[in-house]
Amino acid sequence: FWTVKRWTSPDFVAKRLEKRWNCRAEVEAVEAGGLGTSRMIVRGLALAPRDEIVESGVPHAARLPLEEAPIRAATIELRMRPFGLLTRRLDVEELAINDLVVAVALAPDGSTELEDMFGAVEGTDATPSGSGKATAKQAAPREGAFSAGSMPFTLAAGKVGLNNARFRLDVESSGARIELTEADFVFSDLDVDPDDLANRNRANFE
Repeated sequence: FWTVKRWTSPDFVAKRLEKRWNCRAEVEAVEAGGLGTSRMIVRGLALAPRDEIVESGVPHAARLPLEEAPIRAATIELRMRPFGLLTRRLDVEELAINDLVVAVALAPDGSTELEDMFGAVEGTDATPSGSGKATAKQAAPREGAFSAGSMPFTLAAGKVGLNNARFRLDVESSGARIELTEADFVFSDLDVDPDDLANRNRANFE
């Protein structure tokens, strides 16, 4: 019981995200339950560039709330069959990301802060920059960025959706702003095997 409670604590979820990606994570609450089909709800997720708070190891509960974050989601709801993990299979019934907000600036060189945020952390050195934020030194640009071939498991998902999503892109070179609001996207029948992408790498878009 203690282990399950630990795995579903906001501090544990935030630490896992910060270990995997070059970011600072904030999670307000986590709810979990179920046996044959597990259900987890993450509330108040925010992701921002990695900073000295993360590098100094300040516990999630002791941190002040993020004032600005390029990525926020009101809730993330996951229903999955956990026993598939015993055979390296992630069997998801449904994943719903609700009220997602992504707001980033496009630099003149065509980059955004999301590229650094989703880079790898392992094997890098983080040192404070002049702005007071930690900067990860990566061996190659975008190292550790997500790709289907790098997944450590096969993925089967009945439904993955974004509900009421909002995207905002500020173009620094021109001052223009591009916005997409109230967006809904649904992918169904996902089947991805990183060891056999030629035959098992599909999803339906609704």
